[in-house]
Amino acid sequence: MGIGTALPLGDTVWETLGPTGGSVDERGMRPAVMSTATPTAAHDATLMRLNDAAPAGATLAGWDARGTAVTGTAIYGLHHPQGDLLKYSEGQVQSYRNCSLGAGSITCNPGNAQSDFVNVGWSKGVTEGGSSGSAMFAGGRVVGTLSGGSSSCTVSGGSDVYSRFDRTFSSQIGNWLAQ
Repeated sequence: MGIGTALPLGDTVWETLGPTGGSVDERGMRPAVMSTATPTAAHDATLMRLNDAAPAGATLAGWDARGTAVTGTAIYGLHHPQGDLLKYSEGQVQSYRNCSLGAGSITCNPGNAQSDFVNVGWSKGVTEGGSSGSAMFAGGRVVGTLSGGSSSCTVSGGSDVYSRFDRTFSSQIGNWLAQ
């Protein structure tokens, strides 16, 4: 896949809290892919443009491409493992990683400040299978997307690897977002 590749995608699902705290699905919008990386690319990211407006009351996440997710940065993650209800995790960036993406797997080695990935350790909560692609936030803005890791409910002290948004922005999607 390359930049501007259109893909046939399913509907987006917007889960909003209902008046009694339950979730309400709003379906029917079809996104268009604007930029995507192949599974073996240096960055694990896909940018989609909505063809229709978000539902009334939806809150969209902002992003930060300044490279603020450095070692020691406090972060949090929001994710819907396997489409489950929203989960929340807190932790911090532990190290930079150089990673290779394969068919359903990720292999990483120690990196430096120019690396495309960071390793995150959790102090509250974990991520679970089916959370890949979910956002990592610092200062209320997206700074990375989940690529994989060992964190789960059954692995105490597991960590996760996130693709750095600043690196993806500068090499792939900045032209679309900075228009």
